[in-house]
Amino acid sequence: MKSHASTFNPWAIEAQYGLDMACYLLHQRTPQSVYIGSEDPAIVVAAARRLRSWVNTFFVQNEAIAAVLATQHGLVVQVSTPAVVPDAACMLFPATLATPPPLAHSLVVVGHNGLSYRSLLYPGTVPHTAPGLMRWVRSRYLLEQRVGLLGPHCMGALAVAQLAGTRLAPLHFRAGQWAMDRVFTHKFFWWTGYVVILAGTATNRTHNP
Repeated sequence: MKSHASTFNPWAIEAQYGLDMACYLLHQRTPQSVYIGSEDPAIVVAAARRLRSWVNTFFVQNEAIAAVLATQHGLVVQVSTPAVVPDAACMLFPATLATPPPLAHSLVVVGHNGLSYRSLLYPGTVPHTAPGLMRWVRSRYLLEQRVGLLGPHCMGALAVAQLAGTRLAPLHFRAGQWAMDRVFTHKFFWWTGYVVILAGTATNRTHNP
């Protein structure tokens, strides 16, 4: 398998907050086994570190990632096969939606959103949109939770804080707090988030096509 340099930055705010919310939604479902769907070992490691305290078995895409988790982090890891149906699947920034999401009892998806300001920062590089990710999840799962990260309300408040600067210190700190209070959007405007996180439970037809 051809290796490639990871472009994932585990310290970026969208990575930290996006993975934190995904793992929080997974924790609500109390899975004992989790498939972490990503070809990037750095992303898989970042997720596994958050899940290792309560997940017994991890499933991953290939032997190379399994070796990293097993040898460097001491985790119980298996390479996923079509016969494996874990308690939960966590798909992290999927590169394609051409195939249905993996089989599991529940699913959490984290993806960049082409309907956010990310498309302005990186034109032509955002392959998916919030509605597209939602349709993908619904192809096999009952969608239950939708969360947007770094939506326009949050970013607008951050812009005000930056403009206020030290000259208007009270406004600077107040706007900064407004932004932090709006990092996640659970209501109508979730679909405008820089990153979206979706969670669902398998329908009857998921395991009985």
